[in-house]
Amino acid sequence: MILPTSVFIAFELALLLKPFIIITLKGDVGFRPLDQVLTMASLLVCGVFFVWSLMECYRLIQRIHNPEDELAKQKDMMMVLLRSKHMPTIMIEKVAEYYNYKVGKANIINSSNDLIHSLPQPLTNEIKLVLNERYIRRIPYFSEWHSDIVEWLTLSAHEEFFMTGDIVINVSISSFEGLIVVKAGLLAVYSSDNVETEHLIDGDYFNEMSLFTDCEVSACEVVAITHCQVLLLEKDVFRTLMRKYPNLFYSMRAQLIRK
Repeated sequence: MILPTSVFIAFELALLLKPFIIITLKGDVGFRPLDQVLTMASLLVCGVFFVWSLMECYRLIQRIHNPEDELAKQKDMMMVLLRSKHMPTIMIEKVAEYYNYKVGKANIINSSNDLIHSLPQPLTNEIKLVLNERYIRRIPYFSEWHSDIVEWLTLSAHEEFFMTGDIVINVSISSFEGLIVVKAGLLAVYSSDNVETEHLIDGDYFNEMSLFTDCEVSACEVVAITHCQVLLLEKDVFRTLMRKYPNLFYSMRAQLIRK
């Protein structure tokens, strides 16, 4: 089990202070009043840091065995903070809904879990590939690309969450510059006339044209009907890789133009 840094800080401080305790059990040694004061002060401070290290260990065990309790504490603290800032009720309710959302719960717990962050980078990358590679490889443009390139695209993509009613892409406003892949949830596509034209579900993708344009303005609006989890592959990251593979870059652009 990997302990948080604060445990080691407290323990090391206690060890550093321990030599200052000048009590000895050998022989009859007379102490000056100042020696006695320094001894008791050092012993007290040393004990405080040892207790601190034990408390940090206890907190870690509690977080591991009772993640729901830790989540509830974080939620209560966030609610207090939002109310102290006089945020609108609708905003407070939306934040509370995110804490109740199962993907939101996992994201919050993972972000505060020291064990997750302690994993070696190769293992973290392998987990990310297992979770997300199938969504990237399912896209027709990438289906015949070399596996190393697809893996790089997968590792370069990052997850985002949208709550019900959130606008993912707005009409006539410069949209998110990159490819968006739906990982979970349901989104609706609306035309510029506010007519619902289609739905997007797990595995669907959109906004791919923005990978090749410098000022892409969306002709439609995409809104989350349910809570959604998506993968975002940013244009700048994509273009950086494609400098090594110009043939693939121009081939994909040609396919999009013909589409």
